[in-house]
Amino acid sequence: MTAARTKTHHRSPANGRARWRISSAVEAPYRGTVRNWRAGALGLREGFRPVADLVEAGGVLHAWSPHLLPAPADWPAQAHPTGFWTMPTGDWTPPERLARFLDDGDPPIYVGFGSSYSGTPEALTSMVLEAIRLTGHRAVLATGWGALRPGTEPGGVLVIEEAPHEWLLPRVAIAVHHGGIGTVAAALGAGVPQVVRPFLGDQPFWAQRLHHLGVAPAPVSGRLTPGRLAAAIEAATEQGRRP
Repeated sequence: MTAARTKTHHRSPANGRARWRISSAVEAPYRGTVRNWRAGALGLREGFRPVADLVEAGGVLHAWSPHLLPAPADWPAQAHPTGFWTMPTGDWTPPERLARFLDDGDPPIYVGFGSSYSGTPEALTSMVLEAIRLTGHRAVLATGWGALRPGTEPGGVLVIEEAPHEWLLPRVAIAVHHGGIGTVAAALGAGVPQVVRPFLGDQPFWAQRLHHLGVAPAPVSGRLTPGRLAAAIEAATEQGRRP
């Protein structure tokens, strides 16, 4: 946040409240899921409340690391970044084919877009596979919620539905993902270079933040081509080689 924005915020608290309201629009696609989870899994009667309401009512904990994004000086004390929240993998055991693939060669590229959906999963998958071919790397593709939908499994590529990021990402060379904060956290914890292809919501912001910190090349936004993605992967590879 710039100094100019900080001064404006202090002169006009209404502007700050307006920004919280705008940020609530990012939450909109997830409200039904959160409401059902609160009622079903947690047994809570109160439904979804936007972040803006929570801040004004008493506070909200932001589950990201202040090393990734410190709280701006003009934020209220009740809006506090606590660090990433992670779930332990417990005794999760990888499928034999995944364990064997990881053992059979150099650490692969990981490609997964989580809950994002492109609308054209076959075309996106074809583009990703061609980019991987251009780089000459092996790769693990996670289909997630359907952004990727391979029709075949080319040589040097393993397709899985999902695997715990905390287990898998320390075993790969580069993480190519959508910029969701959960995947960002896991990749930072694994210490691997990242390539981010943001889709929506807060993903472009986190992609730019990673680039600013030097742990990812510029986000692969706009029109996606095999050449652009391959170039970003090569840039991330070079970043990973630096001391």
